[in-house]
Amino acid sequence: MEQKGDRSLIGKIISERRIGKEVARSMMEKVWKKALNNCLPTNENLYRRKVVKKPVCPICLREDEIVCHVLWSCPATMDVWAEKESPVQKWKSSEVDLAEVWRKLIAELPLDSMEMVVSVMRYIWLRRNWWIFERKFTSPGSVLQQARANLNEFQQAQQQGIERSKTAAVERMMVRWEAPKEGFVKVNWDAAFKANQRKMGAGVVVRDEEGNVQVSLCMPKDCIQSAVIAEATALWRALCLCAELNIQKAVLEGDSLEVIKAVNDREECLEWHGHII
Repeated sequence: MEQKGDRSLIGKIISERRIGKEVARSMMEKVWKKALNNCLPTNENLYRRKVVKKPVCPICLREDEIVCHVLWSCPATMDVWAEKESPVQKWKSSEVDLAEVWRKLIAELPLDSMEMVVSVMRYIWLRRNWWIFERKFTSPGSVLQQARANLNEFQQAQQQGIERSKTAAVERMMVRWEAPKEGFVKVNWDAAFKANQRKMGAGVVVRDEEGNVQVSLCMPKDCIQSAVIAEATALWRALCLCAELNIQKAVLEGDSLEVIKAVNDREECLEWHGHII
């Protein structure tokens, strides 16, 4: 069984190893929260809660089904770890404490191997469930293949997300504020909209030709039906601010193309936001 202090020790090991990859972090946290905290619905846990009559492993029918048995030491699980492509092919599987196994894995395996181990553990647990509920049993080789395919897909998705974030960051850096002509001020307006609450918030900033902020305001408003109406309301508030301050030479700038087109169009706007335009 897990000894007191095991979880904090493993957390310290993870911290010292500085596992910073999002792939490893996300997948390892799942093992940490479920398996290491004994939260998986093993037969041993279900037996203690009087859900099943016996705590025995449903696959090998030899020992009580604790978390370490399912993921590491069950004979059927040992066959998976003994496969040629397994990162722990020649490791012993006699441990009964998953925390001890986890310590060894983190201490001895490189990061890419740890990712594979966690993915395999996930599919070992899924195989166990498939056997219980569907009477389907996946071969050791298939478990490894599925784990590898899932890990590759997860890594690719994470990498694509990182690349998109970098691209967005570069695009934001390329967008620079442009000063208005001499004698003019620039009025930037924007809005945020919460559809589930039908609320919005508007922001207006007025800068002179040197970029100095002359005035700014924020405005909340309820009972807003759409994001376009929120943007149109923000523009309307910006115009009201200019009128209040008697600003006659201004360049208004916002990011709502639909609102800007409607304002510049000479024909009457018949959309829901037309009454504001």
